[in-house]
Amino acid sequence: KLDYAKYLTASLAYLALRQNDRVGLVCLNAAGGDRLPTRGGQRHLHSLLGMLEKIEARGTANIGAALLHEAEGWRRRGLAILISDLYGEPGEIVDAVARVRRAGHDLIIFHLLDLAEKELSGSGVFEFRDLETGQVLVADADTIRHEYRERLDASCKLYRQEFLLAGVDYCELDTSEPLDRSLALFLRHRRSG
Repeated sequence: KLDYAKYLTASLAYLALRQNDRVGLVCLNAAGGDRLPTRGGQRHLHSLLGMLEKIEARGTANIGAALLHEAEGWRRRGLAILISDLYGEPGEIVDAVARVRRAGHDLIIFHLLDLAEKELSGSGVFEFRDLETGQVLVADADTIRHEYRERLDASCKLYRQEFLLAGVDYCELDTSEPLDRSLALFLRHRRSG
């Protein structure tokens, strides 16, 4: 998912800079995250790509609190794009997104999900490890699959509904799908909507 997020970020930055828009980058994590100030131009794109190349998945982040903290520093209204697996407390994330939107910022959320986590397709007993917290759960995939899928579907439905009510574009992306196809469908939808 991290590689997919990096390619998506690079693609969106390239498109924005081609339109002479300014682009910045903030990588949210528990330590506050790496950041690249908002600028334009080809040299800035190279800086952004260099930063993306160095990013590693580490630590945890409270998405809602981190988003609100970042939004406090935005001096001008603009477009913010959040690329995340949205693992966190859904109520906090929804509240933060709604508050950022009410402050006048446009917001697009790309919700990244891997096919394996969507389907929980394996059979037998597995050790599931949270890569952010290190927490381990041992469970029989066949026993928990139905409830797991229901919970994941309910979570995605909640995000879809709440973000629509807040006036936020929400796009669920399956990392097993080619990025160019997913991005083209989203951009076509955004232009027509």
